Amino acid sequence: MADIPHPKAIPTSLEIRGKEYEIKPWRYWNAVLVYATEILYELYGQEFLDRLLTAKASTGHPYASCKADELRWATKIVEAKGVYLETDLNAAQARRRTEQIMELMGLSPDDLEYSYD
Repeated sequence: MADIPHPKAIPTSLEIRGKEYEIKPWRYWNAVLVYATEILYELYGQEFLDRLLTAKASTGHPYASCKADELRWATKIVEAKGVYLETDLNAAQARRRTEQIMELMGLSPDDLEYSYD
């Protein structure tokens, strides 16, 4: 995985398994998490959503839910209508959660590259 230059630096693109995805200008790492989740949904469809909806953090909180009120800070996943992602995370937690959701599909953190301009 590429070195991250500064905890508050936001990548301009993601690369997952050799395919690069440009990130729209975002202010927060949580938006990167949402975007990566949307990419994984696009790649893996319902199988990914099924795994995402059953995944829980070590605290017992779900990664995602079909009910926004089950999450502390719910962000709707645009492509997956009716599914909300937990985004009440700091920058380090959002980076780690991105890796964790990739692991749901058997992807390694090494399959993800961040690009900075």
